[in-house]
Amino acid sequence: DFGLTHAVPSQVVLKTGPHIGPQRFEVKSEPRSKLRKVVDENESIPVPRALAAIRRPAAYNDSALKAFTQALGKAPPSPEIQAALIAAATSNEEALVGPALVALKTYADQLPNDLLTQWLNGKNSALSQTAVRFLMRRDDGAILRTYFDRLPMDSQKQVLRALTDGVPITDLPSARLRKDLVVSALKRWPEKDSSETYYLLNFKGEDIDDAFNQDIEKFIAGFKEPNHRQLWNNTWARRVCTEADSIQGGWVDDRLVAWLKAPPEGVSHDLSVDAGKALVKRNKADKLAPAFASMTPHDRSLLMNLIYLDCVAKKSAPDSLAPFALEALKDSEPGVRRFAFLTLNDFASNQPGVSTALRDALAAETVADVKQDMDRKLTASATAAMNAASANASASANPNATVNNSAIASGGTEPVTGTGNVDMQPFDFAFSGPTQSIVAKAMDGLLFNTKRADNLAQLGEGLAKANAANRAWILLELGRIERFRSEPNFSIAYENVVAQGLIDPDAATRAAAVRAKVATLPLFVSSSLDYAELGIADAARQQELNLEVQRAWAERYADMNRRGGSDHTIRKTTQQKLLELASSPDEPTATAALNGLEVAYDADTVPKLIQIFQTGGSRAKKARILAVTGVNNDEALDMVLPIYSAGLGDADLEVRKATFEHLQHWCSSSTRRPKAFLAVKTAAAAETDPALKKQLEDWMKFAAR
Repeated sequence: DFGLTHAVPSQVVLKTGPHIGPQRFEVKSEPRSKLRKVVDENESIPVPRALAAIRRPAAYNDSALKAFTQALGKAPPSPEIQAALIAAATSNEEALVGPALVALKTYADQLPNDLLTQWLNGKNSALSQTAVRFLMRRDDGAILRTYFDRLPMDSQKQVLRALTDGVPITDLPSARLRKDLVVSALKRWPEKDSSETYYLLNFKGEDIDDAFNQDIEKFIAGFKEPNHRQLWNNTWARRVCTEADSIQGGWVDDRLVAWLKAPPEGVSHDLSVDAGKALVKRNKADKLAPAFASMTPHDRSLLMNLIYLDCVAKKSAPDSLAPFALEALKDSEPGVRRFAFLTLNDFASNQPGVSTALRDALAAETVADVKQDMDRKLTASATAAMNAASANASASANPNATVNNSAIASGGTEPVTGTGNVDMQPFDFAFSGPTQSIVAKAMDGLLFNTKRADNLAQLGEGLAKANAANRAWILLELGRIERFRSEPNFSIAYENVVAQGLIDPDAATRAAAVRAKVATLPLFVSSSLDYAELGIADAARQQELNLEVQRAWAERYADMNRRGGSDHTIRKTTQQKLLELASSPDEPTATAALNGLEVAYDADTVPKLIQIFQTGGSRAKKARILAVTGVNNDEALDMVLPIYSAGLGDADLEVRKATFEHLQHWCSSSTRRPKAFLAVKTAAAAETDPALKKQLEDWMKFAAR
């Protein structure tokens, strides 16, 4: 060993040591000699062809020896082979022990009890495990049970490890034996060894009975050290929860309910989640309900999530789950409502009352993302049902499936959801679907095909008997479909449906019908309807419809302006119409018109916006005017300063704050600050809110620099 700075030595001396690696077969040892003898004397031993060609002593290295040793287990039994295998198994040679124990399975019933108990009491874990396997086969493990108490604790641990690791516990005697040995060991082991919970983890539900549970709980209660007691409590409680669905007897239900209310000593409160999940798996959700409300919001949400995921994995739900989930729909925690809704929709939608409850839950939901999930799930289920119905109709050589008369005859009063409704047609979902998204899907299925005119006529025939909300949704969706209005038959059916909607007893349906009617009128014409032609003589009804017509035109012009177009004249005229509607005293009309306005600074637009701002209106209306008057040059600032002055002096504090934020954004440059200074100074002098007053004064100091 020399470095680069040293001179190269004149000679190099190599030091060699003992050979390390597989030993040749001819190494002298008694186990190898016995194996060599029986291999040489038994030409019929089944071995791989590649090894058969090298059946000579010089070629018996460790690899070949392993193959021949295992093959001895398949040879005709003989005392010589048994003795050779026992000698190999009890040797200290790694190459021999494993293959010999495998081969000894052939002689499992012939090995003496004394030999096997000697192996049990030894330090070799491989021999101990083999002895356990062989003794379990004899008299249902009676010999193993007899000898177990005589073994030292280390040997008992070897036995229990063998039972836990390598022995399949499938028959009742084996399970009973294992439980007896565990209980016997627990009674004798000192408390310092109680951390060996490993021996309990592999018990299956069918192995755990009330008596065994009582033994374990009694043993745990006897611990003096709290840490040991807590460790065992947690280990055993989790094991019972995991295997609860296969445990027999009512005692486990009592334990799970008790853990729902109060976990054992040292176990975290999230055990209640495991216990609740276990009760549902046991089809005992009714026992979960009383304690569910006392759980923390996080645990309730997590539990409902896990229940749903279990149902998804099993593709079914326990019978007792639906009543529990129906109550969970009313929970104060959004996550609970979300997963209760998903569970009912996916796995119980066809049970009585569930569809109505889902619809009511969706209508009552106040959390936006939860409501969106509910809507999306119902729509997906309905779409799947409609697709299934379409496939069934195609398979029956009836591609033009007609309306399901039962949906109309029932008046559409029974809402429908769920993928189980495979016989339902788009008509059914249009008349009684629980959400607008579902109705939209149904309308697409009915109108985007060659039978659209006939389908629309049938929609008109059944419209009066549909749910009120569905009538409005049908007309809203109809007003959005522009492609087929030029077709004569479709146009006639369209007008008939709209005419029905205009005289509908439901106000929302009438409003939707007005929008569908306005969608067909030419642009930039009178904003009133021909009520004589429509047969509407009531003055109050005409006034109501006129208001809806205004709102409909505002929405239509706003939509046109947002979508844009290349014709400058049309865009300018649309902008003027929106300005007219923005000055309407009707708040929805004005808001819709303002939302459709473009940012503009021409001499026609800004003065009208100033007038609208100064005449008052809602906070949202004024915020929208501020949004469409962004200042992109110094000249524009001169035009919109009256809006800033009016906003900074508004009676509504929130409007004043919004105006100041807007002014700060657009008047940050050195050329614009002086122009806004006077308006801010006037507002600061009159401001009554201390926080806003300070902000105004700070801005003035900044602008004066």
